[in-house]
Amino acid sequence: MSTRQSPASSGAAFDAAFWGVSVCFLLSGVAGLVYQMVWMRYLSTIFGTSELAIVTVLVAYMGGLAVGAALASRRVHRLRSPIRTYAILECVIALSAVLVPLLLKGVAALHTTFLGGQAAPPPDGGLGEALAFLGLGCVVLFIPTACMGATLPILASGIVRREAQIGKRVGWLYSLNTFGAVAGTLLAAFVFIPRLGLWQTSFVGVVLNLLVAVLGWFVALRVPRVRDAEAGEDEEGMGVAVADEDDPHGVPSGVFITLILVIMLLSGAVSFVYEILWSRLLAHVLGGSLVAFATMLAAFLGGIAIGGMLGARLAGQQRRSCYWLAGVEIGAGLITLLLFVYVSSSGFADKRWGEATTGSLVNLCIWLLLPATICIGATFPLAVRVLTSDPREAG
Repeated sequence: MSTRQSPASSGAAFDAAFWGVSVCFLLSGVAGLVYQMVWMRYLSTIFGTSELAIVTVLVAYMGGLAVGAALASRRVHRLRSPIRTYAILECVIALSAVLVPLLLKGVAALHTTFLGGQAAPPPDGGLGEALAFLGLGCVVLFIPTACMGATLPILASGIVRREAQIGKRVGWLYSLNTFGAVAGTLLAAFVFIPRLGLWQTSFVGVVLNLLVAVLGWFVALRVPRVRDAEAGEDEEGMGVAVADEDDPHGVPSGVFITLILVIMLLSGAVSFVYEILWSRLLAHVLGGSLVAFATMLAAFLGGIAIGGMLGARLAGQQRRSCYWLAGVEIGAGLITLLLFVYVSSSGFADKRWGEATTGSLVNLCIWLLLPATICIGATFPLAVRVLTSDPREAG
């Protein structure tokens, strides 16, 4: 004879699952950036330039994340066991990531077929060639990156049970995943790729994804299915979302939601304009090597991770989160403006960066990138909290 699980024990199970999922998402972040560094290196050898490779990986990576998140957010309410679905997605990421180097070699073969083996150097293909290989890169990377993008909304629906948890838990997971990304960037550039090579390093990410899948499945087995838990909460009168005490309406209007989404769209575009600009500017100081790019990327992601954690703490009441969102967006713009003015000044240009130590160059990256990226990182959990007061809509 089975006993129905009480709402209290269901809540405790979800809270315990939250910490297990946190470990999963941290390791998943490590794997994701190990892949990104490997794929960027592969594409650099194909295109013969690191700049086009960086753009291709960023476009394919972020585009895949966006599509995966959009698809998952529309269907996440149908999932009875989101954490189990997350574990399955981690397996799909691992399996598809094994194929990526092979598919990229196919792209390299196409490049050689159309542009190689000629008596004279081929003419510059210009924008058409760049777009063609950008498109091929996006196709090759689509499946693993789309699955990566689907993981956060699915996990959010699995571990957010109360209104007070919406911004805090989503922000916490976002921040942990980004801290894992920092670790993955540094490990790939300084340890794995130099010692193991590209092909073997990609399997480090595969092993991490499979480990996360096993751990996620184990956590899912100990968590009640979402509908069962919601039914128990409804019986106790806990299934109805409560509006903020300073916002009696609770649910934002359609115009307000559209405005916030447009702000986040523009914020994301500007953030990656910053990343490309900083990588070009700092290349004159750090050089164009993989290690130099990894140093810049780690500093950029580190600021976003810290900002995500800060935003999670600030994402309390809905209206107050809206004010904080406006504040950090303005702060990111003003700080970046001041930093670009400083970098453009003669005082910065006259310094002999070529004679600087590695430690001082790392400090330069941190000092230049951290302030603005902290503000950028805080925007996501704040926007999530602004957009919903219903925990069932967190995903």
